[in-house]
Amino acid sequence: MNSLLNLGVGADAALIDSALDYLRDTQSAGRSWPNALYRHGGPLKAVSWRSPKLITGLCLDALARNAFRERGPLPCAA
Repeated sequence: MNSLLNLGVGADAALIDSALDYLRDTQSAGRSWPNALYRHGGPLKAVSWRSPKLITGLCLDALARNAFRERGPLPCAA
């Protein structure tokens, strides 16, 4: 979702809306998201782990960015 938002105007608005609907539909009554595998591939190795807090944070970030219409690359902090 955040990758789609980073594309900004180059992203398909219908695809973004569909992804937002998915996030809203999969949020639990406890206001979190199901545990999922998170994978990061760096230049030296690839690692993966499960973290419900990380997944919930990523989902909340995407929902908040969309709420404020922050579509496009995030500005770099100076």
